[in-house]
Amino acid sequence: MRSVTSRSWGVLLTFSAFACADPAPGDEADGGGGGNAPIGGEGLGATPFGGTFPDQDVGVTGGQPNTGGMSPSMPMGGGVPVGGGAGGAAPGGLEPPPDAMVPVERPPVLVAAIVLAEQPQVPLASAAATVTAPGELPNQPGCTVVDVDPNAQAAPTPGYDAGVLRVSGAASALEFVPSPDGALGTRYQASPAPGDDVFADGAMLTASGAGGPQFPAFEVSVAAPNRVVVQEPRAAFGETNSVGDDLVVRWTPGQSESLLVTLLPAQLVPEVQPQRGKWVFCAASDASGTVTIPADQVAAVGDEPDFPFGQGALVIVTRTRVGTTQVGPDTAAITASTSEGVPVTLVQ
Repeated sequence: MRSVTSRSWGVLLTFSAFACADPAPGDEADGGGGGNAPIGGEGLGATPFGGTFPDQDVGVTGGQPNTGGMSPSMPMGGGVPVGGGAGGAAPGGLEPPPDAMVPVERPPVLVAAIVLAEQPQVPLASAAATVTAPGELPNQPGCTVVDVDPNAQAAPTPGYDAGVLRVSGAASALEFVPSPDGALGTRYQASPAPGDDVFADGAMLTASGAGGPQFPAFEVSVAAPNRVVVQEPRAAFGETNSVGDDLVVRWTPGQSESLLVTLLPAQLVPEVQPQRGKWVFCAASDASGTVTIPADQVAAVGDEPDFPFGQGALVIVTRTRVGTTQVGPDTAAITASTSEGVPVTLVQ
């Protein structure tokens, strides 16, 4: 497989890991088919191939299907469905300095989400946390085509103060400290930043919150997913698929609450970078080990090839484990995602 730089993996850990991670507050994880977006309307972390890892949140349009839409908000370096935005406007008109603490009225329900994501191929990993109002994420099984601009920035959403958040069981102890974010309330940043390997296969990850003025104390755990092994398409530069044929994706089956397969247009040389256009997101059962992307959706991704020999594309398989707990009307969640991607050229 062609080597990729750390920069070229950032945007997609964001898309894949977080488009598939969320049972909505009050819902149970479905154990295999769901393809939900991240809990709380905030996607966190990164996805393979393209872009850079975030240190602040940007958004994408809410209301995308759980199986393929982006989460209502993602970290910097994410992107937005074309023609969309996300989040609410900062309250109060003129924005105060970003280091000024501005009270933000607490909504009736909040979700505290801690998301760990890794791409062992690079290697590259991220960790992020948010406390936000829940997004509306209708569930839609199967494959969905979405217009995506990976370089777009969407409006951020207000954040709330749950006190210091900590994660144990990761490769190194992680702490998220709340800090003022002007009219947007509170934001979180990992300290120290995670290394390239954020968790081991099967590690028991526990997130805890001390409690703050806007969210109670909590503790929630999840077992980290095992690394994804993609069997088809082959992980070899030069792999092709006709735009007139279905694209079969196979991986070594595993256990997860969510398995998301993404097909997107990409520049493959001199380095891998995602491109604006039609992206396909497919929810699948992890245990099945396979999903078929219909030919018409493959053709949508490859309808405007950048190269005479076809359209470069990436197939990414993201496995996500989710742990949630109810804290009164609120939800606390920890998600752990791991992804593997392979390049493929879509030919006429």
